[in-house]
Amino acid sequence: MNDPNLTDRLYGCGAVFAKDIDKQMSPIISFLLTGVLPLILLIALGNYMAKKLMEHAGGKNSMAFGMGKSNAKIYVQSSEGIRFSDVAGEDEAKENLSEIVDYLHNPKKYTDVGP
Repeated sequence: MNDPNLTDRLYGCGAVFAKDIDKQMSPIISFLLTGVLPLILLIALGNYMAKKLMEHAGGKNSMAFGMGKSNAKIYVQSSEGIRFSDVAGEDEAKENLSEIVDYLHNPKKYTDVGP
């Protein structure tokens, strides 16, 4: 239908138009808003989450999630030596040591009892 005078004739007959025709958005802006902007947001969110994951895993210079990272600790031996008061259950340790000393002094007493 190609009638340039249609709207004028409709107004002349008393027709009332209830809605204005909306102007369409530019296809370039529509493409940017529906295609490019969500993609940029997803990439930014992915980078942010990857950064937080790497910080949680030990930093950017760490190996994959701490693999190869030793948790070994170096303990320096005391120069004073170990005393009975340092040993948990020191009474039992004293009894066991006194039995060993007794065995070293009187081995016959223990061999008579049997293996």
